Amino acid sequence: MFRLLFPLFACLLSCLPFKAQCADISDLFKERSKSLVCVRFVVEREESREQNWTWGSLANEEGLILIPSFQVPYERISALREFKVFWNGCDPDGVDAEYLGRDKRGLIDYIRLKEVPEDLVPLSRFVRGKPPKIGDKVWGVGMYSKEIEWLPRCYTSYVSVLIDKPLLSYYCDSKVAQIGGPVFNMQGDFIGFAFCRVEKIYIIADQKFNQALIKFASPDSSDFFYSAEEFDKLTKDLPSTPEGDILPWIGVIQVQTLKRDVAKLMGLENKTAIVVGDVIDKSPAQKAGISKGDIILSIDGKELEHFVSEPFLYMDFAWKLMEKKPGDKVSWGVISAGESQPKNVEIVLAKDPKDFRRSEYKYFKRLGFSIREFLLDDSINRRILKLDVDAAVVQFVKPNSPASSALPTPLSKGDMLKEINSRPVNSYSEAVKVLSEIAEDKNAKDLVLLVEDFNETKVIRIKLD
Repeated sequence: MFRLLFPLFACLLSCLPFKAQCADISDLFKERSKSLVCVRFVVEREESREQNWTWGSLANEEGLILIPSFQVPYERISALREFKVFWNGCDPDGVDAEYLGRDKRGLIDYIRLKEVPEDLVPLSRFVRGKPPKIGDKVWGVGMYSKEIEWLPRCYTSYVSVLIDKPLLSYYCDSKVAQIGGPVFNMQGDFIGFAFCRVEKIYIIADQKFNQALIKFASPDSSDFFYSAEEFDKLTKDLPSTPEGDILPWIGVIQVQTLKRDVAKLMGLENKTAIVVGDVIDKSPAQKAGISKGDIILSIDGKELEHFVSEPFLYMDFAWKLMEKKPGDKVSWGVISAGESQPKNVEIVLAKDPKDFRRSEYKYFKRLGFSIREFLLDDSINRRILKLDVDAAVVQFVKPNSPASSALPTPLSKGDMLKEINSRPVNSYSEAVKVLSEIAEDKNAKDLVLLVEDFNETKVIRIKLD
C-alpha cells in the first residue's frame, strides 16, 4: 500500500510549487501593473490641434517614462504639447510631464513626470530576470479605460522565437503586453519591454543613413518585446536636447545588398556586402573617394554581420555608425568598380544635416500656406543630391484658403518657390522676407508664384482677400 501511495504523494508535491506560483500572479500583477501609464499629448500644427493617446513604462524613481517612438509623430518639438500621464487610481486630470526627445536610433521617445506620485512603481525596483528561453511562460501588463477609470489588465503568453541581433528581442505566440508596457517572468522579474510587432516593413530614403523603416503593426497590444537589458540601455540613451543630439553623417544613400549572382561571380558568396546607391555632393563619403556602385564589406576591420532580413542589415549598418561622433573616423573595406580586391577607405564623419525637427518654418495665415527650409531630404527626393541648396519649400496649404484656390492649379505641399511676383527667390530667408511684406500689405490683391514640383515648373496666381 505504501509503495502505491508514495508515487501519488510525490506527484502532488511536485504540483504545489506551480499552484503557489500561479496564486502569486495576482499579487505580482497588483504591484507591477503600476509601472504602466497612459500618456495623452497634443500635436499643434498651423491650423489644427490633435489629441493623441499612447502608453509607456515608468523606468526609474526620477519619473522617466519610455514610449515606443512610432507612437509619437515626428513633429517639431514646438508642435508637441501638454503631456499628461494617467494610471489606475490617478486623479482624472492626470499628472504633467515634459517631453525630453527621441533616442539616436529612433526607437524611444522620452518624457519625465514633473512630480512622481507615490502610487506609481518604477521598473527600477524589480529584479532583472535571466533571458527567457523558447517555451518559457511570460506575462505582461496592459491597460484599457472605462469612462475615467484606467484599468490594468494581465496578458500571458509563451516565448516562441528568440532574435539575438541587432537587438536581443523575443516573439511570443500571443499578446504579451500593451505596446510600451513591461513584461515579466513567472517569478515577477522584469525581462522586457513590449514593442511593435512588424507585420510589413518598407524602406524609404533617410537623410542621415539613407534607410528609414515604415512599419505596419497592431496599434494596441503586442506579442513582441525587447529584453530588459536593451531597455536599461535605452534609459541611459537620452538626448541632450528635445530636438535630439547632433549625429554623425556620412552621405551615402539608397544602399542595397549585393545580389547573390554578382557576389558569386566576384567570389563573395560567403560575405555580407552592401552596395552604395549614390553619394551626396560634398559629403564625407565623396571627399573620401566613395562612389556609386562601391561595395562595402567591413566597418573598422570587422566584416558586416549576416542578417536574413535586409532591413535589419541596414539598421545594424546605420547603428554602428551612430555609435561614433561627428569628427570621428570610420574605416570601410571597399571594392570599387574595376577592382577585385578590397581597399581600406578612411572617412571623417561630419555633423548630420538639419532635419525636419530642427528646420525653420513660417506660416502666413492670410496667404493660406507655410514654408520651411529646403532640407537634404528634399534634395534626395528631387535627385539633386547636393547639401548646400538654400531654398523655400511649401510645408502646409490650408484648405479653402487663397493658396488652395490658386489658378490654374492649387499650391501644393512640397512645391519649391523660385519666384515671387516675378522676383527671383534665392534663399529661404529671402522668401520669408518677401512673403511677410505681401501678407502685411493690405493693398496687395494677388500673389504670383513660380514654383517647381517634382516634375515641372509652373506659374500660380493666388487671389488675396
